Amino acid sequence: MQVRESIIEELKDGVRHKAQVIDTVMEREQVTIQAVYKELRKLVADEMVLDKQKKLSLTLPFIEGEYKRWKQTKEHYTHQVSFDDFLQLQKGKSLSFTFTSIIDLDLFWTQSFIILERILPEDSITYSIIPHDWFMYARPHTDEVWVSQQSRLQRVVITHPAEVDWQVVRIRRKHGHSFTGGENPLKLTEYQYVTLVGDWVFEVVFDKAITKELNEYIWSLKNLKDIDQMKMEELMKRKGSFRLKLSNNAKKAREMASKAKKFFD
Repeated sequence: MQVRESIIEELKDGVRHKAQVIDTVMEREQVTIQAVYKELRKLVADEMVLDKQKKLSLTLPFIEGEYKRWKQTKEHYTHQVSFDDFLQLQKGKSLSFTFTSIIDLDLFWTQSFIILERILPEDSITYSIIPHDWFMYARPHTDEVWVSQQSRLQRVVITHPAEVDWQVVRIRRKHGHSFTGGENPLKLTEYQYVTLVGDWVFEVVFDKAITKELNEYIWSLKNLKDIDQMKMEELMKRKGSFRLKLSNNAKKAREMASKAKKFFD
């Protein structure tokens, strides 16, 4: 991250003391105080930052401009882009992808699922069959996007629920999601995840070594507040082999959904 971007990053959460921002940016970017002041003066001149009474803040016109810019970008990705444009996957066909970390997998999985969900009929029900629901605390940013962008009925089967999974379930239910746990309609292992929406099937197989460590940690947890975020971040970045198979297959999706549906109807 450059000095300019680092200053902006420090001010995203609100007004900060100038000295604190300068010290933080100097340490993070390993630069001199003169380098920070140089970029700060430019940001003030560009009307992006206010420097008053030893406090710094982003200007509202800058914030509004960024909001409009990213809002427009979001609309391009979620409203104007069709899933055929995204993957060119015809009916009855499937594609397989390999990722080197959970982060890379999660970003692709979330984006493709949300774009797809946007173009399907509102009465389509989403099913997720997963061993554990660690997304809320391990990948909060993409999880928030996933939850906030979905408008249809969400049904989740947790195949190997640990104590902390049930704590997540209690939070999820406030968003209107339906859950069942301890059932395994597709006979999945603790390394496999499946999501279904409309005629589309996402089948994901996690790296066994990394997921073994992740699962063992999840089983050891007694409370969400005990989660070691540094450990989570390290596991999310750990290099391995993660596979996602995406199928545009109405028959397959219908058969899988029917096996999960009986636990909710």
